[in-house]
Amino acid sequence: MGVNEFIRSYIPMVDFIADILGKNSEVVLNDLTDLDHSIIAIRNNSISHRKIGDPASDLALRTVQAGNKEHRDFIANYRGVTFNNATLCSSTYFLRYEGKVVAMICINTDESCLNELQASLNKVLHAYKPTPDEMRDLETTPEAQIPAATAPASDPAPALEKQQEYEHLTVSSKQYAKRVVLNT
Repeated sequence: MGVNEFIRSYIPMVDFIADILGKNSEVVLNDLTDLDHSIIAIRNNSISHRKIGDPASDLALRTVQAGNKEHRDFIANYRGVTFNNATLCSSTYFLRYEGKVVAMICINTDESCLNELQASLNKVLHAYKPTPDEMRDLETTPEAQIPAATAPASDPAPALEKQQEYEHLTVSSKQYAKRVVLNT
């Protein structure tokens, strides 16, 4: 098998990875033996708007310049940028033929939807969840001023049946609610 056959044998891998990751992840197979027409397979290209036959990316060019100095098998989770300056989470796997990097499978995930969701979630949490400075100490709340409602009885009550327990709790809750209303 020659180098071109070797590189082309990874085209199904592009489809496989793209189907797993979904439409927010672009998957590209770059042939580093033809830098002017480096992209030989691409899926979900709406992220970069690149197409088959396009030239090599900056990372591909740097990889070729590094030559045999590139000893890593892959680079995972680095920051990428699109043509319109959207940030991506990118990863690259280097394909070697006879010990030399000849191709790369690159994954570029557009996380803008996740970033927007995180911002919205933070907004909601901030609006509804008090900060530690906004939290009141239990001993300073109005409820703490009603010791009879929370203090344990000095003489334990005899064991009650389930229905009696429920009725006792209901009556106690109503009496407590009346005390709170009267004291406010």
